[in-house]
Amino acid sequence: MLAGRSPHAIRKSNSYSLFAYGRAVKTPFGLLGTDERALTFALGYTMWWCPRLLQTFLGAVAIKRFRISHLRNAEIHLETRRDEGITDIEVIIPNRLHLIIEAKVGLGLPTLDQCRRYIQRLKSSAATYRLLVILVGMDCTPTLALYRQKDKDCDKFLAGLQWVELLKMRPLLLEHYAPSSEEGRWARAFYDFLEGEFHMNSYTEEVWIVPAKKKPLWEDGWSFYDTHVKGRIYYRSKRDGYTNQKPLYIALRAQGKVESIQRVLKIEHEVILVNVLPQMRNIKDGWPREVPHTVWYLSEPVYLPKILPTGDPSMRGRHLFCDMDILLSSVSIKEAAERMKKRRASSD
Repeated sequence: MLAGRSPHAIRKSNSYSLFAYGRAVKTPFGLLGTDERALTFALGYTMWWCPRLLQTFLGAVAIKRFRISHLRNAEIHLETRRDEGITDIEVIIPNRLHLIIEAKVGLGLPTLDQCRRYIQRLKSSAATYRLLVILVGMDCTPTLALYRQKDKDCDKFLAGLQWVELLKMRPLLLEHYAPSSEEGRWARAFYDFLEGEFHMNSYTEEVWIVPAKKKPLWEDGWSFYDTHVKGRIYYRSKRDGYTNQKPLYIALRAQGKVESIQRVLKIEHEVILVNVLPQMRNIKDGWPREVPHTVWYLSEPVYLPKILPTGDPSMRGRHLFCDMDILLSSVSIKEAAERMKKRRASSD
């Protein structure tokens, strides 16, 4: 049984293009969007069609005792409201399995209180195997260790998995399900959604650190920084360069420091800026109305645990790239750049 809504199959045509939310849709799952909710619905629906995916997922969190024949009878509930809160995905085999998946995208992590609420639900379950899995975009090992230290129930009922681990399951799944089968079509649609529309694995860098001035672009109006944070876009013309970059995150460096980071939700080329941010019509210069730009659409800012100063005035106008773990563990942007340079050298 699958509780919740489900996407519907679409016949592809060479003569038509389908758009939703202002972007081209390439898979049935694309109708749901490219946010956290869309991703969890796509995962739950594919698990329902393809029990091999569910079996592999369970194995990744150390539950390896379920045959495919057992999993075909699993109930998969999507976005279900409970007293403890709204669960993203619940997988239930009465008296045998109760799995809760709490999914986050980007830098988000479930709080300890949220985990405790869901664990209380598991403790009241009669299932032999009970587990809360936090499915996240970053390494959650330190968070798991902290939560387990603070609450002994987390040590028994809590596990973590990164979204990128699902990509590693693709070869096994596609080998098992023939392309012509219904299961095979949905499995391929799911991975095409992850890699094509959600861009989970197609990026050139993890974090792009870019300068952003706070000087108003028009009188009493927004600054370049504001167009990124309030308008949630970053943009560059071909003349400016960098238009082929596909980072997972963009960090704005303003007034000599980085305070937050924003996830790149999608990228579009040859965009006239006033069509996506009408406020830029206030700029007297004609470039927002005339010059095509590449646009990186951004999430809301996520503030870093600590403000990172540039650390070197000569780096003020530079565009830098680094890995997320280096950014979060450095004391300055200069240190992050130096550590990233050493990492690249050691991998050559």
